[in-house]
Amino acid sequence: MIAIGGQESWQWRLGVAKDPVSRKCFAIMRSSIHNNGVGTHTFPRFAYDQAIITAEGDVQCLGRNVEGGPNVIYYLGPIKSLVDDFRRVADALKLSDKDREELFLCFRQWFRKDYRATSNMADDYK
Repeated sequence: MIAIGGQESWQWRLGVAKDPVSRKCFAIMRSSIHNNGVGTHTFPRFAYDQAIITAEGDVQCLGRNVEGGPNVIYYLGPIKSLVDDFRRVADALKLSDKDREELFLCFRQWFRKDYRATSNMADDYK
């Protein structure tokens, strides 16, 4: 995914948002497109292919340690809360239907495995 349209694109607008929820969503979006950048960032450097949804419906992901130490496992809470965060960000940015679809596609692609498939839980993020 390339931010066509420069500063008018949803990717750019999400990237410059300063609230903590938008920063978290931006970090996830960047990780899903394998573009964590270089240098020090103010958002977590999530590993792009290590996010899972546990059988209980919680989101966990591996984070890269910038200093070269061991990687960190992040617990991001229930999938429903994370989906709601993405919805709030999309509403705040006033995204079009097409842009919302792209944002949520990035979100879905971030997950390597959904272990709820065997737990009979509803699939809340699709």
